Amino acid sequence: MAYTDPSIDKKSSWPQESLWDYSLAYYARDNVPQFLLALQDQYDLDVNLILLAIWAGAESGLLLKEEHFSKL
Repeated sequence: MAYTDPSIDKKSSWPQESLWDYSLAYYARDNVPQFLLALQDQYDLDVNLILLAIWAGAESGLLLKEEHFSKL
């Protein structure tokens, strides 16, 4: 199970921005595409899963762990 911040009211704080919209905006930042693609090329990481983890943390206070990614 993902770590959640107990101080966050999940009903009132569910992300208002969709993962897709957030990912597009985040990816448009300076140097982000190069950095994420380097992680993909050098460490065989999935850019979409990285963006999912960033979104979950930023928008919901969720901390996804390694075991969560193995299920995706």
